[in-house]
Amino acid sequence: MLRGDELFVDTVKHAIQATWPGGIQKECILVSGTENVHEVKLHGTPWNDCDGEQNFRCNQMMIRLLGELGGVGYKLICGTNLKGTMDSFFFFKEESYRVGASDFCILSLNNGDLIRLIDCNDMIESVENAINKSEYKIQRISSEYGGIEFKLKGCPWNCSGVPAIESRRLLCRISEELLAQVAQ
Repeated sequence: MLRGDELFVDTVKHAIQATWPGGIQKECILVSGTENVHEVKLHGTPWNDCDGEQNFRCNQMMIRLLGELGGVGYKLICGTNLKGTMDSFFFFKEESYRVGASDFCILSLNNGDLIRLIDCNDMIESVENAINKSEYKIQRISSEYGGIEFKLKGCPWNCSGVPAIESRRLLCRISEELLAQVAQ
């Protein structure tokens, strides 16, 4: 965490401790030029596991992190992947900004054929409707680690040509369904 004040750092650490099963392994302060960087290493490999409980817990940790930071006025401006190996999130402090973890959910595309909904229980039907209106069919719906997983027939996230166009249409339909639900 670069330029994170004590409140920011403490809030991040609290969100990790509240949601990440392994907790924090170690912390240190690194010096980059003239600035300190607060580094927190977690137990396990939350950013590398695409399957199983660890993936769900990692996403739940991110929801909690955004919610707790939003609860003390830190607004997420953007996320980016620098150098292909380093995800970075940029926040700014806005005193009037207040959101909580319940204001966030995650829809993630995994393994070439999965849609995972984490903390999105009120959106399950909308996503299912969008899939049913698409070229893709649902092979399985399962409840996993407090989230919902749709397994689709085919590989919509790992294709090219016409199937890639169809997968983009599916994402547009899902977005339309979710935006219509939010607008209500």
